Amino acid sequence: MGRMSCTMTNKLAIAIGLIAIVTVILLMSPAFADDCNVVKSTILDPTDLNGCDLQGMDLRGMDLRYADLGGANLSGANLQGVNFKNASLRDANLSGANMRGVILGGMADTYDANLSYADLSNTNLAQAYFINADLSFVNFSGSTLTMAKLNGADLSYANLNGANLSKAKIDGDTNFHGATVVGATLKGSGITLERTK
Repeated sequence: MGRMSCTMTNKLAIAIGLIAIVTVILLMSPAFADDCNVVKSTILDPTDLNGCDLQGMDLRGMDLRYADLGGANLSGANLQGVNFKNASLRDANLSGANMRGVILGGMADTYDANLSYADLSNTNLAQAYFINADLSFVNFSGSTLTMAKLNGADLSYANLNGANLSKAKIDGDTNFHGATVVGATLKGSGITLERTK
């Protein structure tokens, strides 16, 4: 009986030890790291939100300059007036987000980001980088996109009515199929009505 009790105690101790080890590993893994707190970001102390799930969050007016939001889920989020200057939004999901008044200057990186159905109306996006971004069904009405980089971007069915796209950069892979450009300024952009058909 004593030997059996000793064996049971040893097995219990081993099980507890294994549980403790697994718990430590899980707590140390990125999935459980406490690194998704949205706080002011600066060049000296950039906020790391890489891969974070921020879906539907209200982040109005946040200062996220230099932040790393690569691969983050910001779909449906309220991003009105957020400062993304010099931030990385590479591969981020911003679909359906309210992005009116955002600041995307100073090399903000939206390469391969999904901004489909986002609201970017009446926003200054001059010189913004939207290379290879999904901009389908985006509302750009009344926005300034002068000298914006749209190389390889998908702007199918985007609302560009009244937008200023003068000198915007495009290439043969930029897709404007179904986009509306009523009252848009297209001078020096290479965008034509034929490209929207």
